This record gives sequence, structure tokens and C-alpha cells, in this order.
Amino acid sequence: MPFKLSAAFMSFMSFMSFMSCALLPTTALAGGTIAVFGDDSYLQITNAPTSRDDITQVAAGRRTGYALLENGIIMAWGSDTNGECQVPSAGAGHKFVQVRSGPNTGYGFTDDHRLLAWGRNAVGQADVPTPPTGKYYTRVSAGFSHAAAVRNDGVLVCWGAYAPDYTVAQRATLLTPPALPTGVTWTDVVVGFRVTLGLRSDGQILAWGFPWFGEQYVPELPEGVTYTAISFNGTFVIAIQSDGEVVGWGDNYFGQCDIPGRPDGTSWARIYAGVDHAAGVLDTGEVSMWGTNYDGESDVGNIPAGELLEMALGSGYTIALVKSACVGDLNGDLVVDSADIGVILSEFGPCDPGNSADLDSNGSVDSADVGGLLVAFGACP
Repeated sequence: MPFKLSAAFMSFMSFMSFMSCALLPTTALAGGTIAVFGDDSYLQITNAPTSRDDITQVAAGRRTGYALLENGIIMAWGSDTNGECQVPSAGAGHKFVQVRSGPNTGYGFTDDHRLLAWGRNAVGQADVPTPPTGKYYTRVSAGFSHAAAVRNDGVLVCWGAYAPDYTVAQRATLLTPPALPTGVTWTDVVVGFRVTLGLRSDGQILAWGFPWFGEQYVPELPEGVTYTAISFNGTFVIAIQSDGEVVGWGDNYFGQCDIPGRPDGTSWARIYAGVDHAAGVLDTGEVSMWGTNYDGESDVGNIPAGELLEMALGSGYTIALVKSACVGDLNGDLVVDSADIGVILSEFGPCDPGNSADLDSNGSVDSADVGGLLVAFGACP
């Protein structure tokens, strides 16, 4: 029987022919819905915008939840004790493209590369330093006493720590990253209570500051293995290794560092640390949670069926962002077609965890994702 090209594939080839002549405008990714479960002491669950289907990213403070919408607006709910819900405007003609949170301080990246902060600023953690001309922040993390961010040139900057019990020398110790070898840069940073950990471009993790729970004791790696991702939300750390393993260290009172086993042939793809619980997603899409579960915050049964885009873990509660459309339907029109190829092309390159165009969840939107989309071409089941 002769091989027959489907009409959908022919439509794609026609689209690619068009692409050789013109550039597509940037297309915003279609969003999903959130499920929030666990402790509701500050209405983190009751007031969550669970009816919306246009959420593209989530973040969790200690008691405050955040959702970035398709239109670039950040919604906030839960505790507003320190102004955590008072999200500033991105400015006339601009929008937010990323949201992150410390325990009581929110952070938003704008489409013109500014980093805005709001909420608790008792020790200067919301006083974001202005970067040099041509430089901008790409990653940010904050604890109770300070904050840190990585710039587009791989430089790591720390600020805050204006606590009255810090001496000048102690503040310098907390805010001064270790020197790096020539050619090595910082790729990510996570901040705890009084300690910072940075992930280097060579796959090594360094810690500095005043750790209380052994956060500075980064596990030694097997020969030929590097670290690829790190998550930290206070007193314990979890990190993904290049061999697919996840390791944890620091405070383990609630079993936060007791990583579940994984089936043979699978690897951990994403990790999320809360205050006392954690979550991990395998490359198969299977989710595991561990640590505290007093209010169901670690019950994976609370995560709706669908494509898990991202998770965020706070103090005793969890936010899960899920897209229920079929794999490859990136604009939510229930058809995998040339428009979805356009979304992938507009997102091409390294990406943050949870980007729905990263179909294989490898941290980059690339040709493999185009191939995965072609397999699903046509109407959603």
C-alpha cells in the first residue's frame, strides 16, 4: 500500500514554505487552569482563581499565591499582611512575562527586562539593584533576609540583609558570591533563610552564608555527573543530577529529603521545594510528592488530569497548573496544526520549567518538540 501524506501534514509543509519567506509575530502561549490544595488558613485555596483558563505561570509565597495571565497581568491571593497582594503595574504599554516569589515578597519580570518587587521589604529584599546598561535579570530568588538574581551575562547579584543583628562583615559574607573560574558563569540561584546556593554553568553547586540545617553540605557527585536544576524554599534543598537522579539535603525532619524511587528507565525532569514538602515530575509525566501532608498538600490525587505545566509549593499548600487540551494543542483550539508550530517557533530556545511548548520537558523548545507536535497533528481526541 503506498504511503499517503495526510492533509494535516501537507498543511504543515505549506506553512513551513511560508516560514521561509516571512517571520511570524510572537504568539502568546495559551494558558491553563490551577488546582490549589492544602492549608487554607489565609484563604490560599478559597480565594484562588481556579475558574480561569488563561493562567500561564504560578508562584507560591509562604501564604500568598500568584498567577500570571495570558495578558501579562499578575493575580495575587492569600495573605496580604506585608503587601504581598499589592502587585504593581508593569507600566504603560508593558506586561509581566514571569512571576516568582520569596516567603513574603513577590517578583515580576516585565517584557522590557525590568525586575519589579513588592511585599515585605524590612531588610531591603525588594530593593532590586539597577543592572548596568544592556544587562538584565533572568532568574530571581528570595528568603527572609535577602534576595539574589542571575543576570543575562551570568553574573549573580545579592541584595538586602539590612537586619540590625548583622555586622558589616556578616552582611558581606551573606551577599558576596564565591569567585568563579574563568569561563564559568552562574545559571540559577536559590535563597533560603540565611544562605544562598548557586548553580554554575559547569554543573556545580556552591553555597554561602550562614546555614542552620546543613544546606551548605552539597552532596558530592559521581564521576562524570553534574547538577542540572536546583530548588530551595527555606531549610532543605533538592537538585536534579545529569543522570536523572534527585538528591536532597538540609532539614529532613518531615522527610523532605527522602526522595521517592523512580522506575528503571525514567529520569526526574522537574522539581519543586516548598517549606516542608516537595514535588518531582518524571520524564514520563508521573508526579510524586513527599514531606508534610497534614492538609493534603502532598496528595497527588488533588492534581487534575491533563498536562501538568508547572507547580508551586508554599507553606502547607500546593498550586498545580494544568492544561487539559491534547498534547501539542498549544493555543487551546482543540486542533494541533500550523498555528501550534508557530507557537513553538516563537518560543524556540532555552525555557523555564512549565513552558507548554517544551513538549518533552527538557528545558528547551527545540526540533524534538516540533517532531512531537507533528506526531499529534490533527484534531484532539
